[in-house]
Amino acid sequence: MRYIPTFLLVLLVSLSGCGNKSELKRVEVKGTVLLNGEPLKDGLIRMIPVEGSKNPRSVAKVENGQFYIDNLGGVAAGTYQVEVLGFRTETTVEDGETVENRIQFLPPEYNKKTKLTLTIPEDSRLVEEKFELQADPQKSYF
Repeated sequence: MRYIPTFLLVLLVSLSGCGNKSELKRVEVKGTVLLNGEPLKDGLIRMIPVEGSKNPRSVAKVENGQFYIDNLGGVAAGTYQVEVLGFRTETTVEDGETVENRIQFLPPEYNKKTKLTLTIPEDSRLVEEKFELQADPQKSYF
């Protein structure tokens, strides 16, 4: 019988740590990515926290110019560098077999060396953003 009060005390102490008050508030983020004025057909958009932030990264697919990150896995309040990757499919024949290759064609100024930013205000529930990019979709960047 002595073990029951000890067990209850341990349970109470362990439960008191639940419900972290410093948990990040996640915000829905949706928007549009245009390439040369037209919707980007296939891509990825990544929200990379600015240096010094402990916020996690967020990633979403871009399909027909649209992207959406829900509030469950959403973007925490703060400032982010935005990286956009755009893909096209090229078909080649290798050793008699047809192979489809997904080629990233947006220049580094929109991904590796991005200057695009997005700030998510603390009091937001939904942030909508439009990114207008200019690039030659026939080029390839690795």
